[in-house]
Amino acid sequence: MTEKQKRYAKFKTYPHGWYHLVTDKTVWLFHTQEEFVFGMNTIALCALLYPVRIVRFELMGNHIHIVLQGTGAACLKVFFFIKKRLGVDLDFQLIPIKDDEHLATVILYVDRNPYETDLNVLPGGYPWGTGGLGFRMMSPGGVRADTLSKAFLRRILRSDVEIPGDCLVDKVLGMILPVSYVDTAFFERLFGTASFYLTRFVKALETFLHTADESGEQIQFSVAEVDSLIEEQLRTHYGGNRFRFLHAWEKEKLVQTLANRFRIPPVTLAERLGLPVYLVGQMIRSKRNR
Repeated sequence: MTEKQKRYAKFKTYPHGWYHLVTDKTVWLFHTQEEFVFGMNTIALCALLYPVRIVRFELMGNHIHIVLQGTGAACLKVFFFIKKRLGVDLDFQLIPIKDDEHLATVILYVDRNPYETDLNVLPGGYPWGTGGLGFRMMSPGGVRADTLSKAFLRRILRSDVEIPGDCLVDKVLGMILPVSYVDTAFFERLFGTASFYLTRFVKALETFLHTADESGEQIQFSVAEVDSLIEEQLRTHYGGNRFRFLHAWEKEKLVQTLANRFRIPPVTLAERLGLPVYLVGQMIRSKRNR
């Protein structure tokens, strides 16, 4: 039995619970709008065919994130169905979610993915996932599946699976809308208010790093987020003093924290702190504060 087979066998024993399913990034999955639509309909079919509850997902060009509830065996079936439909050689991780706080953090991390890729789009404006679901005042649009012919539904899904009549379909894209099969009500109950969700989305920067480590991904902070992290560190550990007023050893320790814990590149730190890049490198390598 290979290491991958052993890992999959272990996943299969996982009990019913919440999980973060994330595929690897070894192949490019989606290039065109048509391919993304096919991917969206593939996730819809997963929700219809298997005993899982999907609360969040995002399709990125070279990987997929899904936050779902079910047994490990059901999650495995979801993965193998996706792999077969897309016709690619994929691997994945299935990460158990411990509690509601961990679940909220993972959801925020998944919602952040489009923003993280620097697509110049807010999460709610990315169409290939669930970032726009939740706390809506307007209808998501679409028409009911029972108003469309079975031939049309078979054609857009490339499947004979029966679609519930109340599913909403975007006729132009040929796509079942995620609002039809994602548990948005649970998402809203988990966060309580849109304000609380957005506050967490903006401020939970350190927890994003932990979630990235769990899924074996790297995370990149925007310039605004780097500035926010610097301000937070100054306020929490240095009495709110400005960077230029810190002692030399304090500056060094702060730079090491930002570089090592938050993995901010030296070039970015130099730019945001007004220091030469070579000096930032020296401060990171210094052993004085270790």
